[in-house]
Amino acid sequence: HFDPAVSPLRKVEEAAHMSSAEVLDLLVASNAELITSIEALDGPGWSTLAESPLGEVPIRLVMSHALWDSW
Repeated sequence: HFDPAVSPLRKVEEAAHMSSAEVLDLLVASNAELITSIEALDGPGWSTLAESPLGEVPIRLVMSHALWDSW
């Protein structure tokens, strides 16, 4: 249920009361969870459908989009 027009601002508002260290800890923890999930994927797992701004697409496309956005 990610809306690129609304969701980022909502996340900033949710973290407004947090210290910089707490926000960094949250980022590190969420990235660790993502890495663990990605490492668990096998060949067919990369074709599993996942939610994206375009609807459900293979997870490999979601990860490609995430990599592109991180640049």
